[in-house]
Amino acid sequence: MDWLDKINISVITVLSLVTIGMLTAHELEIAKNGSPKVTAQVTQSAGTGNGTIDTSIYKDVDTLQAKGLYSEALVTLEEIMGKHPSMSLSSVYLARLNVKLGHVEKAIADYRKAVEMNPDYVDKKASSFIGPEIKKFVTQSKSFVEKQLAENPDNKDSKRALKNIYYLQRRLAGGCE
Repeated sequence: MDWLDKINISVITVLSLVTIGMLTAHELEIAKNGSPKVTAQVTQSAGTGNGTIDTSIYKDVDTLQAKGLYSEALVTLEEIMGKHPSMSLSSVYLARLNVKLGHVEKAIADYRKAVEMNPDYVDKKASSFIGPEIKKFVTQSKSFVEKQLAENPDNKDSKRALKNIYYLQRRLAGGCE
């Protein structure tokens, strides 16, 4: 064994000991305080900037939407968005309402905004994953947007919507932006 082998073995031994020490310290911290990663995921899942989850603010929107009063639900949601602009969940609600109202381009833009604000919406491991919902809508709306572009190639809204669709498809496939 030459001197380079001895150095390599020493470095590997030191790294192994440091790793074991870090894992032990982490396990002790979890045993004392609970898992910090779990609480971080919970606070991020609703997409709030202040670290609290208050989905009850959408109760009125849910009620109006269940009654089929989508325009009224949209007005109520816009009031909520004015009071809580950092809530990414508002963009999801807005996208869903725009789907119900038939505003395809707006719904696509809202889903993109929601994903940009909270990437967990397209992360399969996250509790706030809504990938199947987004994928279904994107798949259905892509042909509609492409048809609109074929009829009017200068339509800026349709061009933007198609770019947003491509963005959402990349994110759903696991790509980063």
